[in-house]
Amino acid sequence: MDDLEIPSNGRNAVPPPYGTPMQLHVLKSFCNLPAGRPVQATMITVYTITMSPVMDVTVRTASGSEIRAALKVYDRRLGRDLRECLGKHVAHTPEVETAFQYFVKAKKMAPFLRELARRSKEDFTPPEPWHFLDDAGPDCQAEFEAALWAKCDGYFKTETEAYDRLCHLQGEYIPRMLAHVRVIVPVPNVPADLGKYFELKGVLLERISGYNLGDLPISPLAPSDPKKWPSIIQSSVNLAHKLDASGVLMGDCAPRNVIVDKRTHMPFFIDFAQAEFKEILLQAWHDPKDKGWNPEYEYWKTVATRNNPGAIGTEMKGKLKKIKNMELKGIVYPNYESILKEIQQPKKGQKLG
Repeated sequence: MDDLEIPSNGRNAVPPPYGTPMQLHVLKSFCNLPAGRPVQATMITVYTITMSPVMDVTVRTASGSEIRAALKVYDRRLGRDLRECLGKHVAHTPEVETAFQYFVKAKKMAPFLRELARRSKEDFTPPEPWHFLDDAGPDCQAEFEAALWAKCDGYFKTETEAYDRLCHLQGEYIPRMLAHVRVIVPVPNVPADLGKYFELKGVLLERISGYNLGDLPISPLAPSDPKKWPSIIQSSVNLAHKLDASGVLMGDCAPRNVIVDKRTHMPFFIDFAQAEFKEILLQAWHDPKDKGWNPEYEYWKTVATRNNPGAIGTEMKGKLKKIKNMELKGIVYPNYESILKEIQQPKKGQKLG
């Protein structure tokens, strides 16, 4: 797939042109795509490249049939928000890529990632990729790329784990996971054990044909009767709470991460790359010396602070007021005070102390 190679004119890396055939290696299949084998995908359009490129593609199966899907690729070279530093976009250029390749070939990547992991765990303020550009050292640009690689690798692992944990909600409240894939691209001449740093991993997801919740007031696909809009927002608020209760706490919960089916007008949440998981959080928080520690209470206290349902409703209230001068009323939110109080109350037959 030559079109995904770094452009030689110094501009930012960009997704391939529309209609470009891509080869995907299926790492893990949840449909009729053959695991461990390459398949051909053709890009129809690009949805977004803010953090990760998300494309509308058709994928040809072994039997010759085609699947329409959304392909999300975790690519450090792309993403306006991903590559932001102090409000400015840091362009990926051939010179930048050359610096990163030298960094990897010099076997500096593994020690850097170990130190990055240590600092992420121990530092009060975990390092972000752009922090390395401030160091002004000889490898600062390569370290920026290396930190971006680590972030993208983490996003892929988190997203796939979230879909595994939410398998009972797939197809009804979140898209179905179709496959974990690797985009087959030219890899620099490096030892086999270093090739992973140049792989482009991604996920193939069920394509939900609809509109973004944030576009509800202006989308031609939304109900023409504004009286139907509050129920769509309420369903989205309820779903945000359902995800919290399932132990997957979204780190970036906003109307832009909700796709509303154009036929049923039911919401589907997307983008779990920045999610956190209940038991992992509880393991990190648990102090064995604290005999009165209540894991459920601690989790729901964090859920209440994050208030993902409120994030959905509050933003949509502002949008409706600004765009349509419409007051959003009657939205019911989780009663966190009641939830926390119930958790603290001893169950019937349970003794205090």
